[in-house]
Amino acid sequence: MAGRVLATTLIALVFADVTLIGVALARYPAIWSEGGRSYVLYPTAAFGLYAVAAAVVWPARGPATSAAFGTALWWGAAGGAVSAIHLPLEDVATFSPSFQHEVDIALFLGLFACFVVPAVIVTRQTRSMAAGVLAAVGASLIAMLITVAAGFAFNFASIAHQESVLRGAFTHSGMHDEAAFTFVNSLDAAGTHLLEGPVIAALLGAIAAALTVAIHRSAVDRS
Repeated sequence: MAGRVLATTLIALVFADVTLIGVALARYPAIWSEGGRSYVLYPTAAFGLYAVAAAVVWPARGPATSAAFGTALWWGAAGGAVSAIHLPLEDVATFSPSFQHEVDIALFLGLFACFVVPAVIVTRQTRSMAAGVLAAVGASLIAMLITVAAGFAFNFASIAHQESVLRGAFTHSGMHDEAAFTFVNSLDAAGTHLLEGPVIAALLGAIAAALTVAIHRSAVDRS
C-alpha cells in the first residue's frame, strides 16, 4: 500500500512539473526557439527516470519496503517545504550577507536532515541498511519534485525580479527574450536538482544507516 501511495505521489508531482514547463513554453516560446531546447530536455529526461522509479515502487511489498516508502513520503514533503521556503529567502529577502549565509546553511542542513532522519528511523525499525537508504532516496525524490514545482511557480511570480538578477548573464546568452532566459535558468537548475538530489540522499542515507546499525550493535554488545 505504501509503495502505491508513494508511486502515485511521484507521478502526480511529475505531471505538475511537466504542466508548469508546458505553461512556460506557451508563455515564452523563445525558450524553445532560441536554443533552450536542451534545457527543456534536461529535466524532461530526469522526469522519465522518476517515472521509472514510480513504476518500480508501485508493486513493492514487504514490511521493510513499506516502512521505507511510508516514512519517505512524509519526510520528502517536509524537505520540499524547506526548499520552497528557501527560494524566496535566498532570492528576494534583504538580509545582510552574513545573516543570509547563515540562513542558507540552516535551510540546506534542514533539507539534508529530511534525508538522514528517515534513513535512521527506518533502519532502526527494520534493522536493514538497505531499507534506510531506500527511505532517504524516496524522500529525496518527493522533495526534489516539490522543489522544482516551487521553483517554477516562484519564477512565474517574480519574473521582473528574475530578469533584474540575471541581466548580466542574459546579455551573454545569445537569447533575445529576457523573460524566456529566466525560465531557461530555472530549467537548468531543475535538471540539476532532480539528478543530484537522489545521489546526495543515497550517500547521506548510507552513512546514517551504517552509523545506526553500528550504534545498535555497540549497544547490544555492551548489554
